[in-house]
Amino acid sequence: MEKKDLSYDQAIGEIEKIIAKLQGNDSQCSFDEVIGEVERAVKLLNSCKEKLVKTEERMNKLFDESTEQA
Repeated sequence: MEKKDLSYDQAIGEIEKIIAKLQGNDSQCSFDEVIGEVERAVKLLNSCKEKLVKTEERMNKLFDESTEQA
């Protein structure tokens, strides 16, 4: 169930769902499900980190351009 091009907010939402599922007492996850969910969460976290880095770089570039014009 690999989803490409999730927005940052969508990825965070999925991470929150995974955490809730893993913490839930009402449904037992099998060992294989736990591993799969953790792997999915790690991929989503890496995607979020990448988006944050790119956003920071973009903002820094915009800031630099605006100070050059001043």
